Amino acid sequence: MENKIYTIKDIARMAGVSAGTVDRVLHNRGDVSLASMEKVQKVLDEIDYQPNVFAIGLAAKKRYRIVCIIPYYIEHDYWHAVAQGVGRAAQELHPINVGVDYLYYSHADKQSYEEACRLLQQESADAVLIAPNFEEETLKLTSYLEKNDIPYVFVDFNIEHTHALCYIGQDSRTSGYIAAKIL
Repeated sequence: MENKIYTIKDIARMAGVSAGTVDRVLHNRGDVSLASMEKVQKVLDEIDYQPNVFAIGLAAKKRYRIVCIIPYYIEHDYWHAVAQGVGRAAQELHPINVGVDYLYYSHADKQSYEEACRLLQQESADAVLIAPNFEEETLKLTSYLEKNDIPYVFVDFNIEHTHALCYIGQDSRTSGYIAAKIL
């Protein structure tokens, strides 16, 4: 079948059952005959049904909170541009109950970075974006995040041997190599 969005009513019509039956099958609520369950499952397989995680989040009325740990910045510097990008994503995610908050630290100040990491551990976050500046402190933070099943990503600098979902940034070694070759 074509790639489109199907409502519970659509699935019910296609399976020849009630919308309530489809809802009970989708949410594994029981009280459905084997014949009806098979009809619904056949339609779900035919349309390659995948639950819409955004709709699930909206229905649950849960608010998701992403916390960004980035350096303080002034307008028009590097971190200002990063924060603007995060802000743009936050605006796009706002309708699906995703909010973004910031914890700032002084770029070259280890104590300031440690404080931001400590503050994060006192707050509830569903995901974390980290601009890591000090490896040992970052490893302590990622250990805490992993222990609490909080996903995280790195921006600008990658810390190897962690379980970050991803790293967003340039390959500095390759950039340096290319710059030296050009010179």
